[in-house]
Amino acid sequence: MLTVPTIRDVNGTWELSAATAADRQRLERLWQLYRHDLSEFRDCHPDVLAAHPGAWRIGFQNGNPKAARFRRRLAADVGAGVQETLEPVPGKPHIPHDVFLAFTVGA
Repeated sequence: MLTVPTIRDVNGTWELSAATAADRQRLERLWQLYRHDLSEFRDCHPDVLAAHPGAWRIGFQNGNPKAARFRRRLAADVGAGVQETLEPVPGKPHIPHDVFLAFTVGA
């Protein structure tokens, strides 16, 4: 079963619910659209951060080593004063702590 939340129009009101197998094709199409629309921004994360100077805080889970390495490298490349902390996930004591990188991007 898919666990992605979906929003449905139910009798004129909007309802948020878990996606089901029936939503798979729609979600795949949305993902393709998302990938296409953002294709021009691939590999430009440092530029995006530089365009928004100030304090940044990026959270992630260590369970995805490639993503964790990417985020740490990104923070080190564009940020100053990088600090890493582990914080429990609110309401979910059974899962690993979130990792947060706090840093500042200059003007």
